[in-house]
Amino acid sequence: LAEDNLGMAVLYRTPDLMEVQEDSQSHVVVLNPTGGKLTYYFLAAWEKEPGGIQNEAQFVQYLENVVAELNSPLKIRL
Repeated sequence: LAEDNLGMAVLYRTPDLMEVQEDSQSHVVVLNPTGGKLTYYFLAAWEKEPGGIQNEAQFVQYLENVVAELNSPLKIRL
């Protein structure tokens, strides 16, 4: 594999989390659907994409921005 910086994340509702498991090769998030429904998002960022995120701090800021957007109610004005 290339030595490129690649960030990957899964976002989910905190009450749905059952456990997190990991080993040297994998990270697994075990979720329990609230009311039979799960809501989750996969995110990825690669340093070589246009405007790519170059380091961990930028990736964390990107994640925080996405979470803030997801937690903000949609405003519609007519």
